Amino acid sequence: MMLMMLHRLTFLSVLCMVMVALGGCDLSGDSTDQQGKKTMSESNLEFEPAIFAKVELDSFDESACSPQDPGGKWLGIIINAPQRITYRPNNEQGVKLSVPVCIFYMASYADMENSDPMTVVVRDQRTNNVFRAVFQQGDADPVVPEPDVPPPADPSALVGMSSGGHLNYDLLNYMELPGGSATFEIGVTYAGMKSNIVKVEIVEN
Repeated sequence: MMLMMLHRLTFLSVLCMVMVALGGCDLSGDSTDQQGKKTMSESNLEFEPAIFAKVELDSFDESACSPQDPGGKWLGIIINAPQRITYRPNNEQGVKLSVPVCIFYMASYADMENSDPMTVVVRDQRTNNVFRAVFQQGDADPVVPEPDVPPPADPSALVGMSSGGHLNYDLLNYMELPGGSATFEIGVTYAGMKSNIVKVEIVEN
């Protein structure tokens, strides 16, 4: 019996060595998918819901996380963000924290004509400190995309016309938030309108 167990252990040891050599036995604790891309556990950055990991940030494309267009003559701003982000700072891969904010907005031309740039407002629930930033490119240009149809030169012709679309931002590209675990309330204002408020819990492990 003892001899049989030794043979079995020797066989398993040899099998594992062969799998390591072939890349089929990962002893490092990291994991990859079939295409060799990093998985969530390896990235040191996890989102809940996990679908937020697939958002193309700083883009104007509709994503799986984008708010739905209510349709009709609706005007307003709707935002989505992860409920929870787990982050491992100082990780060996150099992965940085990101906070995706997905937006759908529809505003009247008249209101956009006289509006300040789209602004994000964040409140830290630990301290009640409030942070504001403009979603913009470089130092001056707002990120809000140009309307599909240029507005007419005559302001009176703007009545009843509207434009909007999808936006996907990494909040941390536009403002610096305090480090450590915390919960933040996030809202967006633009063209005289205010979005819904979303809460994002950031957990540093």
